[in-house]
Amino acid sequence: MFGTTAADSAGRRPADRGPGRSTTRPGRRVRGVDILFGVLIVWLCHPPAVAAADGRQFSERDYLADLPVVLSATRLSQPLSDTPVAMTVIDRAMIEASGARTIPDLLRLVPGMVVGMQTGYNTVASYHGMADRAGRRMQVLIDGRSVYTPSLGGVPWVDLPLALEDVERIEVIRGPNAATYGANAFLGTISITTRHSAVQPDEVKARVGTHGIRDALVRHAGKHGSLDYRLTAGHDEDRGFDLRHDTARSNYATARGDYRIDTYNTLELQFGYKDGDRQRESEDPPWDVRHGREIISRYGQARWRYALDSGNELSVQLYHNYHESDERYTIGPGLPPPALPAWQIPIVYDVVSERLDLELQHTLSPTTSLRLAWGAGAREDRVFAPGFFQGEARVENDILRAFGSAEWRIVEPLLLLNAGAMVEKNDITGTDTSPRLAANYRLWPGHTVRYGISRATRNPVLVEELGYAGACIDPPACSMFIPTLVASGGLKPETILSREIGYVGHLAFGWVLDMKFYRDHIDNLIAVTTTPAGVEDYVNANDALVTGFELALDARLTPATRAVLGYAYADIDSEDKLSARYSVSMPRNSGSLLLMHDLSRHVQASLAYYYRDAMRFIDQKALGAARRLDLRLAGRLPVGRSEGEAALVIQNALDSYDEYYPASRLDNQFDTRVFVTLGWRFY
Repeated sequence: MFGTTAADSAGRRPADRGPGRSTTRPGRRVRGVDILFGVLIVWLCHPPAVAAADGRQFSERDYLADLPVVLSATRLSQPLSDTPVAMTVIDRAMIEASGARTIPDLLRLVPGMVVGMQTGYNTVASYHGMADRAGRRMQVLIDGRSVYTPSLGGVPWVDLPLALEDVERIEVIRGPNAATYGANAFLGTISITTRHSAVQPDEVKARVGTHGIRDALVRHAGKHGSLDYRLTAGHDEDRGFDLRHDTARSNYATARGDYRIDTYNTLELQFGYKDGDRQRESEDPPWDVRHGREIISRYGQARWRYALDSGNELSVQLYHNYHESDERYTIGPGLPPPALPAWQIPIVYDVVSERLDLELQHTLSPTTSLRLAWGAGAREDRVFAPGFFQGEARVENDILRAFGSAEWRIVEPLLLLNAGAMVEKNDITGTDTSPRLAANYRLWPGHTVRYGISRATRNPVLVEELGYAGACIDPPACSMFIPTLVASGGLKPETILSREIGYVGHLAFGWVLDMKFYRDHIDNLIAVTTTPAGVEDYVNANDALVTGFELALDARLTPATRAVLGYAYADIDSEDKLSARYSVSMPRNSGSLLLMHDLSRHVQASLAYYYRDAMRFIDQKALGAARRLDLRLAGRLPVGRSEGEAALVIQNALDSYDEYYPASRLDNQFDTRVFVTLGWRFY
């Protein structure tokens, strides 16, 4: 199941290798990471006894009191030390202290995450790079609802009906997690949890700043009998980059209700709506036409939970996503050769994507040492996009899935085993199985090592398998059609075999240290190829070997000061066939630091520093090394049962740097931005 595949022979082109490095790797060679794991197991059989200075033996509770409890790794509630994969938790305090306006900005705090702004509102975020403008290799969930788009792939971050003020925490699974969430939980998974209706106050907030930043939010939360509810509405606006036509304006509204039916039954309902307009420009002359795009995004979600005995639970979730993007413009004279009769070519990039998903899940504890989560689901993806699927009224993909996760405490409290698998059947690639196995060994209270191995897949999105795009020279008859994309189909799913050794330590003074060594082997990477006639197609063209190290430290320096540090070293070894430069799509070194300090009971200062080495997204040219410093100063003023707040944020107090496009273009240089936020909460 986890055996070595033929793709273990993938390597970077000989010219990219250092002296003495082999270009082939025998398929059955024992891995260094496996040897290291064996040495650790031998040593761990005799863990040292640790006692306090007063002779009292430390208990598990002494060390794990400050470890965060996560929910998304296995669908079971677990402390960070028990998870089968490395994770980063961005809590509410970090969200506020960062000064971020968007979720992708927060993801810069995650070790190994690459974030780039294509425009002032379109952002690519990917774990371990290998991302183009769509960023198709990560799963993103909001309260268990997948927002990965089935048409073109990736996540339209700016179009999500979600207020950052309603987010409680973000759990980032740093590694494959298809065993829990299925295909597309490939390189990583982002699980966003919103705040329960009962814990939020009424609030009004306004933000104004440079680059046309104009944001507003109003929220009302209340209780009616057994129902807790929250209503949020807001407006976001900014002018994007100085030299680009990329102003974005959005209006949104969301609602959540948490209803306790009786002692055993609860019902959670959520609804959201967002519309807006985005200024657009084509990216390459002579297609550089300024135009607009209108979007509508909405969702509905219901989750019923039935509490069984002994903490067991049965839940059923149903949700519907709808995303509409209307984008039309005309290419002017000179683009078709003068010999052609038509001088104006209409371009239609309207896309309507829908997802309907039903899932049942059962969590239970058959014994005191064994916990299980299992279930099944069905999904239907529907897409209407004549500009990308010429002649097709609608394209569809149906998915059936079954999953299971087990947490078995073999030797309490020393050895924990996590095992899980997902089986999925879809209309594009058929049936895929994604298994995972991990062992967590407690060296001594508060210190745990982990060895995990998993396999995951990424299925082609609809445009990669069925895309047929181009332009009609003579609309509406369209007897003269110039194709620009013709997908030949028959794609295999991308697959990844991941091995990692991790350590989670609860150190002195409440510090939490997380380290990870990993080796990811990726086969059948889907890339774009171009025919001599200039027509694009998608093919399985590349393999890659990704190795590296990551470190995360959450340190309480003083009762008033907290530091969160992240660092990642990554090396991608790939043949880089076609135009996909996977080997340089991840910076060799990258890091972040979030420092929070309470100047007084009601005043907080914070800074966020980010650094990355040179890199390039796989559909762009090289970017130089970049560093960024964000500063925030915030104060609160309690008045009776209410509280005012004012915050000043300076984003990028350093020199401008390139976010996405190469340095030869000034379009995407991120320079200093300043904004002030004023708000009032009513408790």
